Amino acid sequence: GANGSRQLGKDFDTAVVTFPREIEITDAKTDEPVFLKEIDAAGANVMAIDDGDRVWVWGTNLSGQLGTATARLKTPQKIACLANSVEAGLYSCAIIDTNERLLTSGSNKNGALGTDDRKDRSEFALVASSVVAVELGDYFGGYLRDDGALLCWGDNTYGQVGTGTGGVSVKAETTVTGALCDPLSGPESVKLSKEQLVVKPGNTAKLTAEVKPADAEIKTVMWTSSDTSVATVSADGTVKGIKK
Repeated sequence: GANGSRQLGKDFDTAVVTFPREIEITDAKTDEPVFLKEIDAAGANVMAIDDGDRVWVWGTNLSGQLGTATARLKTPQKIACLANSVEAGLYSCAIIDTNERLLTSGSNKNGALGTDDRKDRSEFALVASSVVAVELGDYFGGYLRDDGALLCWGDNTYGQVGTGTGGVSVKAETTVTGALCDPLSGPESVKLSKEQLVVKPGNTAKLTAEVKPADAEIKTVMWTSSDTSVATVSADGTVKGIKK
């Protein structure tokens, strides 16, 4: 793709790369290869996490959104942070570190960083703790807290912060509570009342299905016939013989 800001991670000779190329990242201090396990990109900014949870960034960085004041990072640079996840944006970027803290960096126009001020930053600053997920828009964003609360901040001109008001929300505000769903307990086994059944054409017989465990929250059974020209079955397990 486009490589005008060297967002493809290597100083290729051309500003446009038309064929996929493998990127080899090496730690400058140890001269050891770096293996990535997660990557995210937006515009010409790229963030990645290696197998040691270290954060690597490269790309345009014109607003300091990659956590450094150096613009146009032509090669991946390591940020002093261990992360669970990263979120790249056009004007700001975010990290959820291994302590579940949310940090943001970049342009703070319209309160885009969620740091309760309007100061632009070229290093990652703390926004909140106990964070499990984050998503960024152009000049707004939101995060999920581990108690299920969704908090949003930034440009609210079109209601994108979700608080029912316009303007700018410099400070993150609770938009939804209970946004995280508890997992449903599913069935572990299904036992039929009969494993074999003989039904003459025109006659019917009823099958029942016992779903275990008894407290499973999903216990719906769907009945089907593999050959409806021989036998049909209704939604309640009633089998009707059609022909031999």
